Amino acid sequence: PTLMVTAHGTSERTLARTRALGLTVVEATCPLVHVAHRAVAALAREGYHVVIVGQRDHVEVRGLTGDLDRFDVVLEDDDVLALEEHPRLGVAAQTTQAVEKVRHLVDLIRRRFPQSDVRFLDTVCKPTKERQSAAVEMARQADVVIVVGGRSSNNTRELVETCARYCARVHHVQIDADVRPEWFDAAKVVGLTAGTSTPDDVIDRVEARIRQVGARTPCVAGVAEGLQ
Repeated sequence: PTLMVTAHGTSERTLARTRALGLTVVEATCPLVHVAHRAVAALAREGYHVVIVGQRDHVEVRGLTGDLDRFDVVLEDDDVLALEEHPRLGVAAQTTQAVEKVRHLVDLIRRRFPQSDVRFLDTVCKPTKERQSAAVEMARQADVVIVVGGRSSNNTRELVETCARYCARVHHVQIDADVRPEWFDAAKVVGLTAGTSTPDDVIDRVEARIRQVGARTPCVAGVAEGLQ
C-alpha cells in the first residue's frame, strides 16, 4: 500500500506512523512548504513558543504543527488577544496567507507582548507574494475583478479579499459557466487573476467567457500565469 503526501505536506510524526504500518510514502510536498516546516522546527528547537498565522483546520497548518506539543494558531485580531504571554514567541505563517494580514498580526503580537522576545520567520511563499502584489496593482486599475479558483482554496480566498480592498466589484468563480454578463455593465477594464493551483485551461476558458459576455469591455488585464 502507498500513501501520497499532498503539496500541503504533513508532520514527521505522521510520516513515522505511516511507515510503521508498512506503507510506502510518496512525497509530493511543495518545496516551499518544506521550508516552512524547517522554520517552525528551528523556532521550536531554539525554545520559542510557536505561533502560526493561518487556518487552524487547514491541512498545511496541521502539518506545520503536528510535531509540536504546544503551539497557537491565529488568523484574526481576536486570536492574538486570546494568546497567553510567553517569554519567547516564534511566529511563522501558512505559506499562502496574505502578506498584509501576516504583517498586521505579527505587529499586533509585538505590541501585545512588548516584554517578550518575538521572532518572525517569513514563510509566505514567493509566488504567493508576487501574485498578491500584482493583484493589488491590477485591482486598483480595474472596474471589475474576476478571481478563478476553488472555493476551498485558501490562496484563492486571500486573493479575493485582497482585491476587494481596492476594487468594489470582485467576483470569485470556479469555472467559466459561473461568469455572469451583468457583472460587466459599464466596465471599461476587467481584471483577471487565479489561485496558484488553478489549471491554465480553466483560466483560459474563463477569460474566453469574459470576452464573450463582456463584449463592451475593451481590456482584460491579468496576473495569472499564461494570461497576457
